[in-house]
Amino acid sequence: MILFLLVSCNKDKGPDLPVITTAVIDSISFSKEVQPIFNSYCVTCHDASHPKLNLQSCCSYYQLWISGFSAPYINTSVPQSSLLYQHISGQLSIMPPMGAIPDIEKNTILKWIQQKAKNN
Repeated sequence: MILFLLVSCNKDKGPDLPVITTAVIDSISFSKEVQPIFNSYCVTCHDASHPKLNLQSCCSYYQLWISGFSAPYINTSVPQSSLLYQHISGQLSIMPPMGAIPDIEKNTILKWIQQKAKNN
């Protein structure tokens, strides 16, 4: 009888539960990641005196969405077609004219647009 109990006894693993994983979304912050890119590459020309688009910290978000000459510069439905992205990726013009923004920073801006371009 003892042999029967030892052979028939399996370690109870408990019920099979689904594995739940949480995706970590790397949320892009406008103030901490996007605006510094503008500060480094854009505000030399796109300041308060620029007739079409001021990308200084005080005004950039509002200008991109509302008051810039060709606003909105952001298209969250089709991020790659955003005027902002088309300019920095060289599809419409070469911006900035003194040299391209590095791909990693272009991708940061694109990812921010894909995440609905929040003012965070």
